[in-house]
Amino acid sequence: MKGSVISQNTVGNMLVSQGNVVVENSQLLNAPYGLNVTGTGTAQVSVHDTTFSGHSGNAIHAAGSSEVNVEHGLVANNGDGVQGDSTVRLSEVMVSNNGTGVNGTVASFGNNRITAGNATNGAPSSVIAQQ
Repeated sequence: MKGSVISQNTVGNMLVSQGNVVVENSQLLNAPYGLNVTGTGTAQVSVHDTTFSGHSGNAIHAAGSSEVNVEHGLVANNGDGVQGDSTVRLSEVMVSNNGTGVNGTVASFGNNRITAGNATNGAPSSVIAQQ
């Protein structure tokens, strides 16, 4: 998915349960959740240069056997920013003005902005050395 705006869906903006998905230069806005990767199968999602904003629940959620990689993005003004019940990796992501910034299994490449007006910032569970 490239250059898309997905907004105001009543049940959520994007649900991925299996397969490989790339989201690039897009906006997921104003729904109960932004990106929900359930991993009931093998689900791998790569996100680049994308905004997640205005979700009442999680902007980004990974669960089951899923894997989500986000580079260069904005996660702002959501109930919860990033919830890692499975693997989430962040690089150059601004996480601001959410109820909770990051929670769970969220790895960082050490170049994110998380202490940015969240009610509870949270912290990445690990830091990955950049290569």
